Amino acid sequence: MKKVLKLNEILLLSIGGLLDLFQEMKDPVGLFERYYQNFYGFVPERWKKDNFYLLISRTLKTKWIEKIEKDGKVYLKLTRSGKNKTAKLFPLIDFQNRRWDKKWRLVIFDIQEIVKSKRERLRAKLKELGFGKLQKSVWLSPHDVLVDFSEFIKEQGFKDEVILLETADFFTPYIEDFIDRVWGIENLNEKYKDIFDELVLMEDKISDDNNHKKDKNEFNQIYQKFISLVLEDPFLPRELLPQDWYYLKTLKKIRKLKRFFSKKFLK
Repeated sequence: MKKVLKLNEILLLSIGGLLDLFQEMKDPVGLFERYYQNFYGFVPERWKKDNFYLLISRTLKTKWIEKIEKDGKVYLKLTRSGKNKTAKLFPLIDFQNRRWDKKWRLVIFDIQEIVKSKRERLRAKLKELGFGKLQKSVWLSPHDVLVDFSEFIKEQGFKDEVILLETADFFTPYIEDFIDRVWGIENLNEKYKDIFDELVLMEDKISDDNNHKKDKNEFNQIYQKFISLVLEDPFLPRELLPQDWYYLKTLKKIRKLKRFFSKKFLK
């Protein structure tokens, strides 16, 4: 199931540069509207341009963002509390900048069928923290999530139904196959590569094409696929990823094209 972002979540990701969206306040918010167009087939009225600026005003009051002025232009910037909020909402994206401590976290749970909703909340949290399913009730993660997960367990009222183990001792003879089986990382890499290939074709096309408005709309559609894929990514440590990992290549290509369209449309 796709994770549909709330507009304030997109705003925080945008301003923080975590997904490299345009940050200027005079951005016509085409990407924001297109996000919901792609997921729902329409743009709800409350996410139109005027209401987007209202959202900015409200978010400024939370102290998560602040205005800064540079070269006569107004930009938005995350404050320290805004960075903490964003890291809380999207912990996996934050993990990509951390060094792996070489430890593994194993969650084992035994929740009866009659409390299905409780089990589903647990599974959703495990996926949010980058856990992969080893067996039906056994999940594994390389991320340092002990504090976050412990808080969740207490808040949800789990008692001895859930056990969290942390260890540096781990062995499997075929680590690449194991990682792929638990997280489906090869399929994820193929999806990144498909997007990368689309971007390469677009890059070649725009050099000989004057219809940049059409190109920008096409680029936005490709970029939305990238955003959706990022939200599925467990952001495993580099040591556990395929040698030819396409996430960074794709992100680099996206940034290059965004600079191009930024010069064309944000003047």
